[in-house]
Amino acid sequence: MRSAVVTPRAIRVVALAVLWVGIAGYFGWHLYNLFRPPVLVIINPSGDIITEEQNIDFSGSTQRESDVSINGAKAEVAQGGTFHERLALQQGMNIFEVKAVNRFGKETIIIRRIIKK
Repeated sequence: MRSAVVTPRAIRVVALAVLWVGIAGYFGWHLYNLFRPPVLVIINPSGDIITEEQNIDFSGSTQRESDVSINGAKAEVAQGGTFHERLALQQGMNIFEVKAVNRFGKETIIIRRIIKK
């Protein structure tokens, strides 16, 4: 039976292999995040609702470099990636399409249905 011998050369080879795997993983993770669709979180309204209010406040967050639109109208995105819009409701069913688009054209869409009594 042969025992493993730890030499300075073996330590150097293992250290370089770990370093290269780490570098490749780091760049791979950043490339993955660069080309995926933007994260879009709608805080308010948190889901489909029924209300008697005349207006609805939409607020949420996305990635800083993404553009947000609600039913095609551009929403102002703050530097931290948050947005807030107050929209009028029509009687009956109101469907709102909230869309975030990053600089590569990747998009995330969330639909909210709000019924005004």
